[in-house]
Amino acid sequence: MGDKGNFILVSKKEAPFFNKPSLESQKLGVLPYTKRVQLLFVLEESRKDSNVLWGFITYEGGKAPIGWINLEDLARPSSFTQINEWDYDDFIYEKGDYKGDVHVNEEGQFFIKWIGDGGGLILKGKYFGRFYSFDNILWAKKRKFNIWKDFFYEEEDKLNQEFRFSRDKIKHSSQTE
Repeated sequence: MGDKGNFILVSKKEAPFFNKPSLESQKLGVLPYTKRVQLLFVLEESRKDSNVLWGFITYEGGKAPIGWINLEDLARPSSFTQINEWDYDDFIYEKGDYKGDVHVNEEGQFFIKWIGDGGGLILKGKYFGRFYSFDNILWAKKRKFNIWKDFFYEEEDKLNQEFRFSRDKIKHSSQTE
């Protein structure tokens, strides 16, 4: 559950989506890596050599349909496993008017000091949690439920924000010295 409703992430770069739950159907386009989508329906396609699970998806808010996607191209919460070794420095990231200062220990446990500033209002707080991963996608899963989810991905030994916040910055502690 996120701020716009339930969602899962596209876990394949340029994941194709179709008008019907079949590889032989019309390809409608591709979705970007770490795009948030909502899964509405799952259908199994029986093939000669194997069965394929398909999901009918909409955009994150659930109002506009996208089409059918192979479930293997999606990262669900159950796909993620706990990180026990962290290789990156602490970092600061921005999401619009929100800024998080992330401190992570070697086992992947984190502490985030955050500040939100907008419309004349300033809010501050802190979160504790643990990083989880699926392939190159990282989830900063907070200990207490919160609709504001933080996802990152690794590419060329660099942390990036998920697609929804790809224009916002990440500054590593080594860049601030």
